[in-house]
Amino acid sequence: MNTNGETEWRGSAFPAYNALVHGATLVSGILFVLFGLLWRIRDGDGVGNGGSNGNGRRQPIASFLVAGTCFTIGTPIAWIPHYGVLLPVCAYLLFVLIDLAARDRRRGLGKLLLLGIGFAIMSNDFFHPLNELANTPLNVLQSYLFFTALLLLHLLVTTADRPRAARQASAPPLPAA
Repeated sequence: MNTNGETEWRGSAFPAYNALVHGATLVSGILFVLFGLLWRIRDGDGVGNGGSNGNGRRQPIASFLVAGTCFTIGTPIAWIPHYGVLLPVCAYLLFVLIDLAARDRRRGLGKLLLLGIGFAIMSNDFFHPLNELANTPLNVLQSYLFFTALLLLHLLVTTADRPRAARQASAPPLPAA
């Protein structure tokens, strides 16, 4: 039921005020925004000045995508179009995880499967039956985009923040010439 007493959803109406929800949303929103602002990939040389592509230039795309995802997750009210930031996240992760699968097949394919599941959830509109749970304790299941964004954030943070030394150590040795 909306604040105006009607049971029909209206885009101009918000749920009734709840101090616990307000406090939890405020704290989690601040934490997500801070994480998005402060997280950045480590340099492979051990120097913490950002990622490098091998020629000394920084590649801030992962940091930018983490920030955009965190800002969306941390927003008190985010509608479906706000989660459009996840499309470039999926595109970036696809290439990173294909590269990871070439080096570490088991781990890379597992993460590619998670990416595929996340992409399928966010790119399809088959969750309308969950609207029936709106006035039940199971209404948290309506937050499928939020949980998908958390999954993609996890994939971003755990795959983009691998120092170059660890990547080289996991690569197969080159044959002696």
